[in-house]
Amino acid sequence: MVEPTSGARFRLAIVLLAIISISSWLAFFKFRQSSQWVSHTYQVLQETEELLSHLKDAETGQRGYLLTGRNNYLAPYDTAVLELDRDMSELRRLTADNSRQQARLRDLQPLIDRKLDELRATIALRNQQGLSAALAVVKTDEGKQQMDQIRGVVDQIKQEEVALLTQRSLQANLDGGLSIGLVIVLSVVAIGLISAATSALRRYLLTLEQSEAEMRTLRDGLEVQVQERTTTLLETLRNLQQQVQIREQTEAALSTSEDRFYRAILYAPLPMMLHVEDGEVLQVNYTWTELSGYTLQDVPTIAHWTELAYGQRRATVQADINRLYGSDRRISEGEYMVRTRSGSARIWEFFSAPLGPLPDGRRMVISAAIDVTERKQAEADRRESEEQFRQIAETIREVFWVTEPDLHKVLYVSPAYEEIWGQPRDELYQDGSAWLRAIHPDDRPRIEAAQPSKVLQGNYDEEYRIVQPSGGVRWIRDRAFLSVNDNRVQRITGIAEDITDRKRAEAEI
Repeated sequence: MVEPTSGARFRLAIVLLAIISISSWLAFFKFRQSSQWVSHTYQVLQETEELLSHLKDAETGQRGYLLTGRNNYLAPYDTAVLELDRDMSELRRLTADNSRQQARLRDLQPLIDRKLDELRATIALRNQQGLSAALAVVKTDEGKQQMDQIRGVVDQIKQEEVALLTQRSLQANLDGGLSIGLVIVLSVVAIGLISAATSALRRYLLTLEQSEAEMRTLRDGLEVQVQERTTTLLETLRNLQQQVQIREQTEAALSTSEDRFYRAILYAPLPMMLHVEDGEVLQVNYTWTELSGYTLQDVPTIAHWTELAYGQRRATVQADINRLYGSDRRISEGEYMVRTRSGSARIWEFFSAPLGPLPDGRRMVISAAIDVTERKQAEADRRESEEQFRQIAETIREVFWVTEPDLHKVLYVSPAYEEIWGQPRDELYQDGSAWLRAIHPDDRPRIEAAQPSKVLQGNYDEEYRIVQPSGGVRWIRDRAFLSVNDNRVQRITGIAEDITDRKRAEAEI
């Protein structure tokens, strides 16, 4: 017979084997749950990157359309708007178990809606009023502030997920280590007890056959144990491999996002340059080369660029550029005269913004420019034309006047008004109806009824009397002409002449 102590040891070994199996399964199940949460966190991070990427695509498409007016630049905008709804729905689904993230998503939705409204509004302005009106809205920085708010909320979401990722990764590693350690410790204990039981059984076996049967039983038990350990280790390895694959997929997604960023810069319709604080130029895009004639090989550093483009002014410009690296916000640098490779002079308006440090610690800045040469020339031509117009208007005896389309605001009236009406021009500028109150009471109802309709129909040509402050009565012939652009009345121009002498002559005939 087997001694009670030996039998107890044998039964204890069997119980321990069962405990090993159950513990291994529970440890594996817990490890798999931890790994799934790690994968879930990576999905949330990837989805937030997709959301930001689609917002940037929408903004890129909008800016391309504002600057060019070509509908094909709206393709990335239209695609991004559709994708943004899917991104938000996916983020809500992925973070359904996290009330803090759900609250942030509720805060994020109206910010995205306002950003899209702003993009749609500037596109509509571009269609209806032209580039200047749309750019005026863009220059208010409202779009940037909205984007900064969106990034702020997205950064909070990412920080929450990164914290969860760290916690869940540590938990997964801890669960994996504990499961392996538990299996090893319990296996060693079980093997020790089984060995002790086997030794006891050998001493008390009645026959060699019984001894061999016991040995076969023990051997089979050990094989099962080894097989279970092997299975557990293989499962652990597979889970680790899945983690590696998830990490590789995340790195690939980040690489794709970075590639999109550089392609957006490379093909942007505005001249753009990426440069770092030690003076190295990382990239100039195609538009920069097209407008200036300089390639990246021509301007590998800021010093090369300032030497070629600014000549004797390079030291001043270099100092302005150096100040950019210490800024943490977007800077409008103003206008600079740039000498192109062909030798021509162009006026560029520069804008720069920090992009943060590179992995090596150097601070990077992106600079963009708008070629305003033609606009500046047009402004100079307009000023010259306005000056010529003013010189003519100031010398003629007739009253030359210009108003807004609604006739309420007087934009200009020539000095002859003060001589004929006997009223100061400043009074008319402050009150656009001051001239009307001077009309003779017998003529005023007719003019008040005729002016708005006939002016807008383009057939306003009326004669009426005015009463000067001194009591004198003068006859006036007043005509109006419409200034139309893009089928819209931009302003109303008119000439009022004193026909008193003609009326007297007619009365004498």
